[in-house]
Amino acid sequence: MTPESLDYRSSMQHAALAYLRRHREQYLGDADLLFDNCVRHLTTGLEVPLFLAQRVSQLAWNELHGRPEPLWLGIDWCADPHATIAYLVDARANLRFPIPLRLLPQRLLDQRPATPAGHS
Repeated sequence: MTPESLDYRSSMQHAALAYLRRHREQYLGDADLLFDNCVRHLTTGLEVPLFLAQRVSQLAWNELHGRPEPLWLGIDWCADPHATIAYLVDARANLRFPIPLRLLPQRLLDQRPATPAGHS
């Protein structure tokens, strides 16, 4: 492979990754359609040969989904088992918001530990 073809392939992979990032919220329920539309975008919009569009789209897909997304929100349960609130924690902004337990779904309340972590 020549340096020019490697640069072209790398550029097309970056274009595929940008497309996947830009459109992933539109296809939350259908990842196959997102992938197919990425390949179609490369072949029609950027005139990339089909075999190469499929390959760089797959590489971009692996890059996008290869590492887990960080959790930005969490729940901090109160130490008191009779507490009526929990805290919604925003890790990015380092903020805590009190939430009345009566507003949380039962399925979430069922996950509440009997003894909160760090408290005995």
